[in-house]
Amino acid sequence: MNSRLDRENVPAYVVEYVLYHEMLHVKHPIRAASCGLQAHSAAFRREERRYASYDLAHKFLDRMS
Repeated sequence: MNSRLDRENVPAYVVEYVLYHEMLHVKHPIRAASCGLQAHSAAFRREERRYASYDLAHKFLDRMS
């Protein structure tokens, strides 16, 4: 976990989303693809978007970068 996420102003749904995203890597491991290695397959992305606060979490993380 990035230490920038361990701050009081970071909402719990953001930390939960990052953990959810990382756990999806266990379910959908990196695999070889024609373009090299693929860490985020279409199935990974579909399941990732099931996170209830996906859009909010992404907006928050985009503002952090």
